[in-house]
Amino acid sequence: MTKIFGQDAEIIDDIADVQEEVDNLDGNAMRGTDGALLAASYATERGTDGAALASVWTSDLATALANYTAIRAGYLDQLDFALQEAIAAIPTTAMRGTDNALLAANYAVERGTDNALLAANYITERGTDDALLAANYVTERGTDGAALAASWTAILATALSNYTAIRAGFIDELDAANIPADIGENDDNHDGASLFGRLRELIEHEHTQQKVYPTLADDVTLTTGAGDWALGTIAEIIPANTITAEFDIHEVLIEDVNTQDKTYELVLYYGSGDTECARVRFAATSNKGGVPAQFTMTPLIPANSKIRGQLAIEGGGSKIAKVSLRYHEYD
Repeated sequence: MTKIFGQDAEIIDDIADVQEEVDNLDGNAMRGTDGALLAASYATERGTDGAALASVWTSDLATALANYTAIRAGYLDQLDFALQEAIAAIPTTAMRGTDNALLAANYAVERGTDNALLAANYITERGTDDALLAANYVTERGTDGAALAASWTAILATALSNYTAIRAGFIDELDAANIPADIGENDDNHDGASLFGRLRELIEHEHTQQKVYPTLADDVTLTTGAGDWALGTIAEIIPANTITAEFDIHEVLIEDVNTQDKTYELVLYYGSGDTECARVRFAATSNKGGVPAQFTMTPLIPANSKIRGQLAIEGGGSKIAKVSLRYHEYD
């Protein structure tokens, strides 16, 4: 049977003795000082209160969750491998060399003789003092950041002033969609603005069949004005709807004049509005016989346009000249 001992180490034989022992226990000594002190200690241990703690935790948790991005989560996925097996597979002996003693010996050789020598070398490398280093720094960096900024600002202003809207348009022409349109096709018409169109115009200008008007018929007579260099009455040379393709005039043929040793001036016009398209001067001299053909250049003249002309002469006097025209058509 188990024995029960009281406070004085005597054996307790019955329930009554047990009750007496319990009643005699010092309750204050067992529980500490008092409930107030215990509450104060509890408040100190637990912090302020659960609400404040929850607020702090909520803020910290929000920060942690904001930093835990999808990209960073991907970094963690890179750690998905057997780390222990990888560590165990590292050839530690080969990595560390033969032994620590040999490593220490090599270190001594690499570092030189001693720290004193290292310090001396350092002084030699850095120069004499920090003042010299500062002077070299000023030389290397130039004047200062303000001067550099001012220089860059001026250069940028010049560049921006040169980058005009017109030049920006030139750059736009390099767009892949514009290049084919600018170059064009082999069969582009001479009226087109493409490169092939312009080339076709030049080829037709040089190599299209030459024609004359009038052809197989008498020339056209023009009369000068009565006054000095006065233009005479305008006269039709090629009627409307005679040339049914675009054309230009290359030469004026002076076939006859009734006054020699004088200078004439001829003006040519085209279309219903009599738009001027050429002007030539020629001289009829008694010692040269006839008047040479007069080369001329005109713009492309629309198909079916009429051509008219006026004639003037130095000194006036209502003189006459007989003319015809050479021209080229453009398909």
